[in-house]
Amino acid sequence: MRIEGTTRVLGVVGDPVAHSLSPRFQNNFIASAGVDAVYVAFPCPLARLGEALTGLHAAGVLGLNLTVPHKEAALSHVQPDALARRVGAVNTLVRSETGWLGTNTDVQGVRAAVQALGFRAGDTVLVFGAGGAARAAVWALAEAGAARVLICNRTQKRAHALVQALRSEGVAAEIVPWDEKNVRAQSAQSAGLVQATSLGLHGEPFPFALAGAGWALDLVYTPTGETDFVRKAKLAGRRAEDGLRMLVYQGAASFAHWFGVHPDAEHAYAELAASLGRMEAVA
Repeated sequence: MRIEGTTRVLGVVGDPVAHSLSPRFQNNFIASAGVDAVYVAFPCPLARLGEALTGLHAAGVLGLNLTVPHKEAALSHVQPDALARRVGAVNTLVRSETGWLGTNTDVQGVRAAVQALGFRAGDTVLVFGAGGAARAAVWALAEAGAARVLICNRTQKRAHALVQALRSEGVAAEIVPWDEKNVRAQSAQSAGLVQATSLGLHGEPFPFALAGAGWALDLVYTPTGETDFVRKAKLAGRRAEDGLRMLVYQGAASFAHWFGVHPDAEHAYAELAASLGRMEAVA
């Protein structure tokens, strides 16, 4: 890759962000499309997000992805589209002359991942979390035809707000208390499970045992693909994977927003999984 004075810059903003695999596959997308650009990582604490976005726009950055912990906070710093407003979170920014335009491609990433795992319209899905990633997940599930969405979050207030938002859109939604007894009972009755908290980002264990057949998706990804949530879901007999496929598909959708080119996300996912030594991404 040649870096010239004309090379446009894109990147991912997060805290932490050094672990991100986005630069690896996004720069492959750039090379395949033959565009003069480079994609890098920008570490940024939450308290300085507004300052960072203003500076990156002033410096001429072409586009950005946002990851933990910025997806909800960024809404007040950008011009969100209807999807981002509905989800309540933004993960993709597109440069305009007047500022950043924001959208949410996590919805597309989640939809691709759960369909690969075996999601079917009519499924009941138990979602852990109520932040930006969880919001994208529940709207992806609702749009794909989930019959019922159960929200389990450590903070009841955030879980209640998300359930109310879902119900206002006609989606059947309920709160599941964050405790072993309720999680085990409800997971046994749910076709799908989605882990959308930050648990596992630093190797933390998932606090509950899981039950039931079906599928499970962890939005956190690791080089091996074996987060504690994925291990526990497989132990329960579920088809499970981490968030690598979701990451690549949302990134491909972001790339299309920036350049009007649609990369081959499935091929990119297979290449990335192979480069990480993952012989079998889905068990």
